[in-house]
This record gives sequence, C-alpha cells and structure tokens, in this order.
Amino acid sequence: MSLLLALLLQSAAPVASIAPMQQRDIDCVASFGLIAFQQAQGTPGADRLPAMAAPGKTYAGLVGTRLLEETGLPRDVIASAIAESARAQSAQAGLEDPMAFLGQRYAQCAPLMAAEIAAGGDLPLPVPRGR
Repeated sequence: MSLLLALLLQSAAPVASIAPMQQRDIDCVASFGLIAFQQAQGTPGADRLPAMAAPGKTYAGLVGTRLLEETGLPRDVIASAIAESARAQSAQAGLEDPMAFLGQRYAQCAPLMAAEIAAGGDLPLPVPRGR
C-alpha cells in the first residue's frame, strides 16, 4: 500500500460519531438559521415567529462550541453537518408550507435554545474565523 493511500484512508476514518441528541441540536441550529433567513427575506408568515437572527446566532455558537468539545470533530465537520441539516429541512419545507414547517420546528427547538442559552449565556462565544 502506498504512503499516499494510507494517509487518505487514515484521514477518511471517522474521529467520533454524532449522537442522536447532538444531531437534534444540529437540526435545531439549522432550523433557526432557516427561520432567520426567511425573516430577512420578508417571507410571508415569517414575522409570526420571534426574530431569530440574534438568539439563533448565540445558540449556534453555544451548540457548536459544545459539540466541538464533546465530539472532538473539527469545526468544518460540525459546520457541514449543520449545512446538510439545513439543506434537508429546506427540501422538506419546500414540499409543504415552508413557514408552517418552520413554525413546527421552532416549537420543537425553542425550549432547547432557551435552556442552552440559560446554561451557557455567561460563556464567551468562539471568535469567528478570519477575525
């Protein structure tokens, strides 16, 4: 086996798996991102949900930091998982009334966000890349 092939196989090995509760949190981060996007776009019905830009960003930072610590996965792997969840939810929302779908996701995720922010609100958020 060549050294290059061995390195490629080694880098393809999973560092850790994402547990179901962690995936739930990833899905909620993605949902809040989609809600904030719909609100910024002025999508009809988006204004029926609380503004999500600021609290969603705080929640995403807290969840991302926690997942980095819990899983040991690189930041870009966590970001890819969030992006994939957002794509899947966006596709599902497109099959239904998008704001009704996102309203249901909000109802499921809002208590989780409130608890996460209450528990970690005093922790410093990570500095975004490039700053």
